[in-house]
Formats: sequence, C-alpha cells, structure tokens
Amino acid sequence: MRNKKQQHVVGFYKDHGQTRPITKSVQQLNRTKAIQRPRQFQGVSPQQVAAEKEKRRKEQQRMTIEHNINSLEKLLQKLNNHLEQRGHDVEEMKKQYDLAQQQQDLKKALQIQNQMNRALTTVQLMAKKRDAVQNKLQQLKSM
Repeated sequence: MRNKKQQHVVGFYKDHGQTRPITKSVQQLNRTKAIQRPRQFQGVSPQQVAAEKEKRRKEQQRMTIEHNINSLEKLLQKLNNHLEQRGHDVEEMKKQYDLAQQQQDLKKALQIQNQMNRALTTVQLMAKKRDAVQNKLQQLKSM
C-alpha cells in the first residue's frame, strides 16, 4: 500500500466496465525527457512518398545529364584541339610536298602525298565524330 501512495494518477482506463486509474511513480514523473518538443507521428501518405521518389529521380537525372554535358564538353574541346593540330600537320606536309616537287624528288613526294591522304582521312573521321558530339551536347542541353 505504501507504493500506491507514492504514485500519482495521470489518467483513467476502463477494464471490464470498471474505471481504473493510470498511475506513475514520482520518479517517472520527474524524469527528464530525452526528446525535446516531441510530436505525435502524423503518418505517411502514399502521395507524399510518390512525390518524394519522383523528386529524387528527377534530381538524379539532372545530375546525370549535367555530368554527361561536362564530359561531352571536355571531349569536344579535345577533339577541336586535335583537329587543329592535325590541320597544322597537313599544312606542313603540303609545304614539304611542294618542296619535294620543286626538287623533283618524286619518291619523297609520293610518300608525303600518301601521308597527307591518311592524315586527311583521319581529320575527316574526327570531324564527323566532333559533329556527332556537338549534336549530342545540344540534345542534352535542350533537356
């Protein structure tokens, strides 16, 4: 009985038609709460969950697109630099070809001409690749 005197009534409940008190000890009442400003759980609506998932998915897609755009811009810059360098190489070969023809060194002129043809083929392929990268970059930027 002594224990019952130390407990305080904090509420009531019905048990088989009888109203009984809900009691707590002084120690429980004086206990400090670990959670500051606790709130009751409000529940989760399926619409909120779906909207959050959609928002995360769109954010992830946006990040992926930005990463792809950055990668393509770097690739485009490399291709342009490489094409410029190849253009200078072809111009230099053209000068050597003209010089070999003036000196009437036909064997050397033929070798230079073959090198120029290979270099021009490479330049054409790189130009096609650069154009494809530019088109893809424009598609991604328009998204």
